[in-house]
Amino acid sequence: GGAGGIGACDASSVESHGSTIDGNHADSAGGGLIGPEQGTLTIDTSAITGNFAGDQAGLGEGGGGVLCFGCNVVLTSSIVSGNVAEADGGGIGIRYGEYAPARSEIINSTISGNTGGEGAGFMLDGGNAGFSNSTIAFNLASTRGAGISASEYAYQIELQSTIVANNLAEGAANNVWAFPDTVSGANNLVPNAPGIPASMPGDTLVDDPLLQPLADNGGLTQTHALGEGSPALEAGSNAIGLVFDQRGDGYPRETGTAPDI
Repeated sequence: GGAGGIGACDASSVESHGSTIDGNHADSAGGGLIGPEQGTLTIDTSAITGNFAGDQAGLGEGGGGVLCFGCNVVLTSSIVSGNVAEADGGGIGIRYGEYAPARSEIINSTISGNTGGEGAGFMLDGGNAGFSNSTIAFNLASTRGAGISASEYAYQIELQSTIVANNLAEGAANNVWAFPDTVSGANNLVPNAPGIPASMPGDTLVDDPLLQPLADNGGLTQTHALGEGSPALEAGSNAIGLVFDQRGDGYPRETGTAPDI
């Protein structure tokens, strides 16, 4: 019923490097993979795409691409796209995150075009998560927080030089929903900021980022290029000192007067 592609049991850590996990199906949860319970799941330079998680058991566990129970996800230079969950967390779903050994980190990555209930891109049910130099876009939720959603058991969401835009929800809060209101960071672009249900940091840009369609723009994983005149151009930061952007070697994170968001 769970873990359509990979299921990790009795492990403290699991790593995926330069891999593709695509087109898998789970009847109840974790379409692409289920991470190690209360461990760390590291996904680097990989594609988690086109996976499906149903809700046959009626437990609402979700995780169309990735599902974690009390584990933390470290996603770097990767794409999570086109995954579907009949419950929450179309792209990535973290349950019982308060029991994770560390906060989840989304770095130099794209979470795009996923579908689910709540948190169609990224669902955090407990614990903390940080997003750095990443794009969460074009995700579709049937309830709220189509880009990022954090439940009352989540402690804090930090956004640094990240775009959360063009996400759609049938309920409320297309891009970010967080309760309590615990979003921090700087140099972001989130079009529905400021205001309820999640107030963004004061310097957050709210304009259309002019994202181009998901495409092969170089490197090993697909990305959304910024269109000409995008307000995200040279408006970001590089707080964690990344050398390259998501595409890797040959694509510097910092060009021009400042990094792009």
